[in-house]
Amino acid sequence: MSNIGKIIRVNALPPEGERETNVIYQVAAPGAATYTDYAIDENGDMKNPATGLSTEDLKDNIIKISDPDLQAEGIFTQAQFNKSTLTDLDHKLNAPVTDGNTQNFSKVVGIDGNGNTAKLPAGDLGKNMMNTDLSSTSARNHTVNAPFTINTLGNPYTVSGLPNKNTDIGNFQKIVVQNTSGLNAVVDSKSFLVDMPNQMTEAEKTAWKTKMNGGWTTASMSVGLISPTVVNVNNNNNTWILLKGANLNINPTSFSVEIMANDGNTPIALVPNSQVQLSANGTDLIFYFNFHVLPIGSYKIKIWNGVANYVTGKTVTVTNNMQMVNTGALTWDLKTFNNNASTENFGSGGSAQVSTDSSIEALANNYNMIASLKSSELIPANKDFYLQFQIENIANSNASPDVSGGSIYAGLTLSSNSNQLISNSFAFMRFHNFSRWQASNGDHGPAMQIYQRASLLSGVNFPSFSTTGSKSYDFILQRVGSLYTFIVIDNSSNALYTQTFDGSTDALSLSLQIQNRLKLHKCSINIINCYLTN
Repeated sequence: MSNIGKIIRVNALPPEGERETNVIYQVAAPGAATYTDYAIDENGDMKNPATGLSTEDLKDNIIKISDPDLQAEGIFTQAQFNKSTLTDLDHKLNAPVTDGNTQNFSKVVGIDGNGNTAKLPAGDLGKNMMNTDLSSTSARNHTVNAPFTINTLGNPYTVSGLPNKNTDIGNFQKIVVQNTSGLNAVVDSKSFLVDMPNQMTEAEKTAWKTKMNGGWTTASMSVGLISPTVVNVNNNNNTWILLKGANLNINPTSFSVEIMANDGNTPIALVPNSQVQLSANGTDLIFYFNFHVLPIGSYKIKIWNGVANYVTGKTVTVTNNMQMVNTGALTWDLKTFNNNASTENFGSGGSAQVSTDSSIEALANNYNMIASLKSSELIPANKDFYLQFQIENIANSNASPDVSGGSIYAGLTLSSNSNQLISNSFAFMRFHNFSRWQASNGDHGPAMQIYQRASLLSGVNFPSFSTTGSKSYDFILQRVGSLYTFIVIDNSSNALYTQTFDGSTDALSLSLQIQNRLKLHKCSINIINCYLTN
């Protein structure tokens, strides 16, 4: 049956989908005995009120809300709906259409877990970024327009993964430094390094310089003595120079010795490091140089210890006006065991030889002094000198290993000493047979020791070495005041041995002595150079 014209009275208009079609709903006004008619078409859509339209019929408080969800929230009329909507809109943000800054727009919106919102200071944004693991996928720039402080409170703060620029150090000359207030800044690396000593105590400076020099001293060098002080320019051979002072134990891998003009500023010649003998005692430095190539004049010595330079105040004088000693005029006194004659023991001018000789005594290992040679005065008293002579030592290389026998002494003795068959050398080289046993060929040759004696009762050993058969050495002796310098060169290996000691200023003579032994033992000396330097 058709519903057309059917009238249904209700307290509220049913929602769409629940309305009957082709009917008129009369909706009661709340608290009044009046109704508003609503015509519903065949589709369930509401048409104009069934009665004639009037302003009163279109008022918001007349139009009813049929949505049960809205009604549940207390919204029954269009007026109530509009008010609720406006209230909600008041809580909505306007869509931003202008650019701003934190000075003019200082608030942002925050929301809690329940959806509640609040205004927050824009300056607080990101202040808790330290609790967040951050990463970037492209280049980023951060500009700090005001002081920025990170206080680690003593906790580690690490920046890792920086590029290694060791191969591009020329473009990376800045380093980060910090002042006592914790302020970080950059400075030039060279400025930092140059100023570093100003921050150190004297002890720290010394320790730092020593470490920079490989552990070798960098204390202030000094030279109080040069020996010899005079060199013969006509001697076209190497002359050995001793420098004696303090803090000369310099780094053997980083040093130089240079001949300087007398002004101490003009370099003349660099002494090859291979011609320099360093000493760990810190007091001695010895080198050799052929001064024949230099013009006549006085020269200073410049030393570089790897950190600092030092120029000697004292000089070496190269001259052609030398006080040469006429060694050809030397005479020799020979003493033999039981005064027996010998053709193997002799001296003439600047040469001499001693040897075991059965015509003096039957060969035996009895340590008897069988021959002693002493020259006439070679060096006057209180005269400084430079003496170089060559020693040739010959021993039987086929002696049996159980042989023990005497020695040979070659060196200087006081001119005032009488020539006797006892060891009376003042400074000497001693050749003896206590040497190594060479199992490969059975050789058992002589060893060599070098001695100096401040008196006839005491002696000091030089470093010793061993050899067999024939051996040649250059023996250099220098005296400046009472300071003596030994320099011994092994001519086969170029090994160098040096020593200094304080001794007599008296007149000196050459001395050559030999003790008996079972096998052949012979030694000769030949003066190469001898001159006075004062």
